[in-house]
This record gives sequence, structure tokens and C-alpha cells, in this order.
Amino acid sequence: MKNLLVLAIAIASVAATLAPSPASADVAVRGYYRDNGTYVQPHTRTNPDGDCTNNYSGCR
Repeated sequence: MKNLLVLAIAIASVAATLAPSPASADVAVRGYYRDNGTYVQPHTRTNPDGDCTNNYSGCR
């Protein structure tokens, strides 16, 4: 029984560390029309949090 409890705690701790945090989650962007009439397809981007080290484009 003690082994089962240790296993359950281990699985719960691994699951908690692998869960995506809200700070690094992607944001869905809806499609929209630009001022010049072109349509931008819906896409995803990283959450704009001000930290360039965790974004797709990196630091510039």
C-alpha cells in the first residue's frame, strides 16, 4: 500500500511539472483583414509577456 502511495505522488508530481504554464501558452489569433485589403489567416503566436527568450522569434 505504501508503494502505491509513493507511485501516485510521483505520477502527480511529474504531471504537474509537465503541464503547460499559462505564462508560456500560445495565443490563438483570429483571421483579419489588413488596411490594404489582404486577409491574414488565423494562426497561433506566443503569449506577449515581454520576455524575448521564450518566444518563437527569439531576441532581436
